Amino acid sequence: MRLAAPLLVLSLAFTGLLFTGTAHAGACARGSGADLAGRDLTRATLPADLSCADLRGAKLAGVRLPAKLYRADLRGADLTEADLSGADARSALFTKARLQDAKLYGARLEGADFRHAEMDRATLHSAQLDGARLSGASLVSATMYGADAREADFSKADLARAVMYDSLLIGTDLRGADLSEVMLYTSTMTGTVFDGAVLTHSRLDGSDLTGATFTGAVISRVDLRGSRGFNLAGSKGMPAHLPEAPGDCAPGSGPDFSGQDFSQVTEFPDDLSCANLTGARLEGADLSSVKMRKTLLRRVSAAGASLRYLTGADLSGARLSGAQFVSGKLEGARLTGADLTDTRFTSADARRADFSGATLTRARFQSAMLSGARFTGADVTGLDLGRGDTGADLSGSHATLALGWKIFWGVFAGVLVLIVYGIARGRARRRRARRERDDRAAARLAELKAELGEQVTRFGEEIDAADDRQASAADWHRVLDAYEQARAQAEKAGTTGDLNQARTTLARGRKVLKRIRQT
Repeated sequence: MRLAAPLLVLSLAFTGLLFTGTAHAGACARGSGADLAGRDLTRATLPADLSCADLRGAKLAGVRLPAKLYRADLRGADLTEADLSGADARSALFTKARLQDAKLYGARLEGADFRHAEMDRATLHSAQLDGARLSGASLVSATMYGADAREADFSKADLARAVMYDSLLIGTDLRGADLSEVMLYTSTMTGTVFDGAVLTHSRLDGSDLTGATFTGAVISRVDLRGSRGFNLAGSKGMPAHLPEAPGDCAPGSGPDFSGQDFSQVTEFPDDLSCANLTGARLEGADLSSVKMRKTLLRRVSAAGASLRYLTGADLSGARLSGAQFVSGKLEGARLTGADLTDTRFTSADARRADFSGATLTRARFQSAMLSGARFTGADVTGLDLGRGDTGADLSGSHATLALGWKIFWGVFAGVLVLIVYGIARGRARRRRARRERDDRAAARLAELKAELGEQVTRFGEEIDAADDRQASAADWHRVLDAYEQARAQAEKAGTTGDLNQARTTLARGRKVLKRIRQT
């Protein structure tokens, strides 16, 4: 009984608002309606028209809101489990509002602002969301099937496990959104932007994706069966299912996975025919059950991979060492310049395949069918064709030395190089020693010549100091001749023998000079 009076007053007050707020609802200014900001309205009787009302931060959990909420301001409001089904909330503000488990099915939400709102498990099926802004909003497990969200902004929104099939998402912005496990099948998503979004395990089957972009989007395990118009260029990951390629498809006309790294992927779609996998990484991948008819596999890195259905595929320049093609279908396949070292083609059908310029070292082709296959310029060292008739024509191919002979000649060449090097080094060492000896001998000779020159000079000085009055002319001639001869011999000396001759001449002259002095 205590609550009856206040509730009655509040109800009457809202009744008054009904008459003041509806007259200009179609053209009202935001905030010009009822001012109920911050109010707890969970037990209140609300007027039929809250257009342009100020409901910021209001508590409306579990409340059935009126049908008219045009341009209402509900920023930060608590609308948990609230019922807005069928409401006209065009251009309303729900920024950062709490709308968990709220009912908005069939609501008119064109141009509404739900940025960063919490809308987990909200029901929005058949809602009109044209141009609505939901960037950063949380819509985990929300129900939105049949919704019209043309040109809406869901960038960076969390839509994990949302149900959105049969929806219109034309030109919708889903950049960076979490769309993992989302049901988007049979939807129209022409021109939709999925750049940077996460679509792991989502369903897009039967949808129209003409003009949609997936740059940087994660599409691992996505179901694309029956979808049309999509271009996966720049995406990451491998879908679980793809549309079946037509029989007359052109190589590379299918999904574009060029340059992607699938070395850690364990599950592939059943059919990758006509897809473009140029430059992709497929090391160790098991593709033995995947149809890859007319698939572009140029320059792929697929060492140790298992491949089988490759009719008409292009593997030119591929790195396939150790790969398995057992019972493979490679009819008309192109493997020019590929590295096929240690590969197995046992029982493979490689008729009319082109192995020109390929490295087929130790490749095994037992029981393979190779009629019409080309091996021009291929390295077939150690190639094993088995005992049966494979129909292989290896004309134009070549084989290099076996590994054992390569090792032998390599060791021989190494030993020969060492011998030549040893001889050259010995000769150089001897030449250096001889030069050193010659240098030492020349230095010693120069030293001895200098000493002998000094001795000749002193002998000349001794001659000048001698008293020749009592000596015979013959003795003086012998002394002077010895001096001149010793000086000449010392200057021209080129060996120690020449120096010894000069010393002998000098000694003879000194002997005569000594006799002159004694007379």
